[in-house]
Amino acid sequence: MEDDAVFMDTFAEDVREFLGKVPQDWQCLMLGGQHVNSQPIPVLPGLVRAGGGGGIQRTHCYALRGREVMKALYGVWSNAAVHCDWVMGPCMAKFNTYAPDPFLVGQSDGPSDISGHKNPTKFWRSPSGNEPVAVLHAPKHVMEALRAKNWHGGYTRDPATGIDVGLRDLFADAKLSPDERDAKLKEWINMIQWEVASMTEQAICTIWHPAARADVVRRLIRGKVVEVIANSPEEALQQLPQDIHTPQRETIHVALLRAPRQVLEALRDHGWHSGHWRDEVTGQDNGIRRLFGATGNKTLRSQGIRDIARTLHAEVSHNQGGVVTIWADEVSPDMVADEDIRVHEIHAATAEEAIAKWAGIVKQSKEAVA
Repeated sequence: MEDDAVFMDTFAEDVREFLGKVPQDWQCLMLGGQHVNSQPIPVLPGLVRAGGGGGIQRTHCYALRGREVMKALYGVWSNAAVHCDWVMGPCMAKFNTYAPDPFLVGQSDGPSDISGHKNPTKFWRSPSGNEPVAVLHAPKHVMEALRAKNWHGGYTRDPATGIDVGLRDLFADAKLSPDERDAKLKEWINMIQWEVASMTEQAICTIWHPAARADVVRRLIRGKVVEVIANSPEEALQQLPQDIHTPQRETIHVALLRAPRQVLEALRDHGWHSGHWRDEVTGQDNGIRRLFGATGNKTLRSQGIRDIARTLHAEVSHNQGGVVTIWADEVSPDMVADEDIRVHEIHAATAEEAIAKWAGIVKQSKEAVA
């Protein structure tokens, strides 16, 4: 545990509940951290498993068990040329690593040994993708004043201009094509939104660069984009809508697929996403399989299935034509449906039949909105 670890007010109760859910095969527990380049895999309500890729990074509160996992971590740390938590995440993702959802331990405010800037208290929660963005056109002194109001435009800034170095570099690189620049800007926004979602105080992602355009940002994100042109902090604050911090939840459409396994496998090539972590024998999502194996309580199962649906949605939301797919005979429509989740049960003998039925559902949904 690091000396800047900070605990949720309900930590004692929450950690007791979390430890009661952790499977016996655990090798690493991340009570705090950040999911990096991967989506966590729901196991039970309040319990997730580390995804692949970057896994769970940051080292402010974790636990290890077993010689194998300790030896592996010692090996990567002994040969690392970067920050220890950067290599710990991918290493631990290869083992049985679990975490509470949301995290129970964060990092308190204070100066960073890496950047030198003072960082606010964070619990490293993932953004929903619906968070707003402010595109600010204003003098430097206005942006500096708005930082104190939690208009967050990056921690590592150019000492001469005050512009975030990531924004500075992506707009200055003449070798980037427009599509490459958009991709990098989208990555930058996602990074800032992670930090915004993880702050204990309300904040807003702020793009402050003379070349930034609101119409471009609107193409890149789902959340509301507000263009602010101001010569004083007061003028900027007046232009920010009062409801900017309460984005509406997006409706998630789920295909509850009733079809043979070969149909599902064929549909994967068409963007039907039922999970990355699948059983090699049955092809079923391991999150669903473990959920049903861990509890017979229908309420808990429903909570877990809905968490899985939202995770799948986050993974496919930026892929045109992606379909959130639940493929499990044990799951009924009422177990998935919620305020923001619409379930469409699809019976199909072929991939073509399923695709045709889904196209009809999409058409009807668009007509209903119109």
